[in-house]
Amino acid sequence: MPDMETVWPEDVTRFRVGQKVKVKVPVEVLRTVQEGHGGFTPKMCDSMALQGEVMEVTEKGDLRVKYPNNICWTLNPEAVQLVQEERQAAEALAPEPQQSTADSLGYTRNFLYSWEPTAPSLEASECAICSENEDLCKVEPCGHKITCTDCTSRMKKCLTCRETILRRITNDGSIVDYVPKNRRPTVEQVQYLELKVKKFEDDSTCNICLENPRDRVFTCGHSCCHLCLPNVGGICHMCRTPFRNPVPLY
Repeated sequence: MPDMETVWPEDVTRFRVGQKVKVKVPVEVLRTVQEGHGGFTPKMCDSMALQGEVMEVTEKGDLRVKYPNNICWTLNPEAVQLVQEERQAAEALAPEPQQSTADSLGYTRNFLYSWEPTAPSLEASECAICSENEDLCKVEPCGHKITCTDCTSRMKKCLTCRETILRRITNDGSIVDYVPKNRRPTVEQVQYLELKVKKFEDDSTCNICLENPRDRVFTCGHSCCHLCLPNVGGICHMCRTPFRNPVPLY
């Protein structure tokens, strides 16, 4: 492989339809280099370890790569490489590589083409899937810690090294079980539960201040919280029935 200051001639670095290619960068780098080149989605991780076939080279130079799982992704050409057999054939036909100077950003044009993967960080600052939850979960045996507990419970393999996950451990040391797809709640089930919770909160919240729980019941059956009780003045605010000595709820 050429060093970081080496630029291969055009006929080597240009990809062609029908060539076999493979992603050569880890998921953290792929997420970055895909900006402006088709974007990144976590589902790409399922294809990163597979060999794909170049189906199209766009006018922009991006590659449309089809994988054995019948999924086609648009990829930045700097994030993929030819598989070993085709790469050796291309290098055998190529003249000697030429040296080039760094560009205005300090990188050569072939920076990612000749990039050698380094050991990825074991921990991240936020979940690599949902980017929301900072309560990350460690997976074993690889030891990576880049996804939250909810997302980790749905994973069979580590996103970073693709190793099969045997255990999932939270920050407090508890074990998180894998949740198979047929046991995960559907969108309709989640929406139904959210409506039930909201209805329960509405039924148990004081309808005067709309903040505190109801803990005083009148003789008519209506209720309010103890903070709003002095403002009622002995007359139910719902049915206007006078009452004395409201019953406390515990």
